[in-house]
Amino acid sequence: MPGITPPVTPYIADVGTQFLPETAKQQPALIEAGQAARQASKDALRAKRKPLLLEIAAWSKSRGQYGGTRDEFSAFSGRPMQSVCSPILHLLQDGELVDTKVRRQTRWGREATVFVHRDYAAEDVIARLPEVMEALTNG
Repeated sequence: MPGITPPVTPYIADVGTQFLPETAKQQPALIEAGQAARQASKDALRAKRKPLLLEIAAWSKSRGQYGGTRDEFSAFSGRPMQSVCSPILHLLQDGELVDTKVRRQTRWGREATVFVHRDYAAEDVIARLPEVMEALTNG
């Protein structure tokens, strides 16, 4: 109807904090709470992943210059492949493992990259790796 204006309803933001309980006034903003929750989640994941990272590093070190593939660690540890790939990538990014650019067949006949522990990643060791793997696989 022309000439009649509806009543103005105040927005909650206009009301202010005068009606909120004291505990609500002390709570962090939603964005701050989300960031804190995300950081807590990251910390919990790191703590949970650390034993697996240490296990992979120790396993790769025990393999010496022969190294290992993701598939081999998955078979050794009894873990599914998808639970092994991310920690190995993390160790590669940290420099704990080194990509040798050498490939070896998996249990399913596919080619997989061989990684070695950084202690065995000297240039001369990596250069000899194909010979070492040939000798180990042939006899």
